[in-house]
Amino acid sequence: AELICSEGGCACLHPAEAGLFAWYKEMGFMPTVSVYEGNVVRAAEPIELTTLSPADYTEIRRELLKGTSFADFDTALLEWWQDNWKAEFYGYETGCMAVLRANEHDVFIPELISANNALSALAALDAGDICVRTPAIEGFEHLGDKIEFLSVYGENRGCRYWGFAFD
Repeated sequence: AELICSEGGCACLHPAEAGLFAWYKEMGFMPTVSVYEGNVVRAAEPIELTTLSPADYTEIRRELLKGTSFADFDTALLEWWQDNWKAEFYGYETGCMAVLRANEHDVFIPELISANNALSALAALDAGDICVRTPAIEGFEHLGDKIEFLSVYGENRGCRYWGFAFD
């Protein structure tokens, strides 16, 4: 944690077990940001998705999160995720999402922005099981359980939503 801070970086993590929260707190990590995460049942009528380039996703993401304290990402980082993690980026009428395919049937959505039409957007994916992570803000409660992330900066970081956690 000290090395990360001395280099100007920020470490953020979600402990795998509840008992590890106390251990990480002793090392200087503090609760920083919450997200909702859960498996989604495809029960809605699908809507049209538009495939986005990393640059387009960055622009739409910034517009949707405007007025919220969030971690902004450089387009080059999204390009790296696309090249190395096979990330896909989609837009829909009221939002956008990043998609990682675990295999040919299952997907992980590390970021879904806009609760409006979210279930219909997820239903449009060619996928079996869908695990989604969203900001822990009003409108997303129905998409999963609230989980806490810890950071070496803790509450004073001032960031309400960090976005991607490709873990």
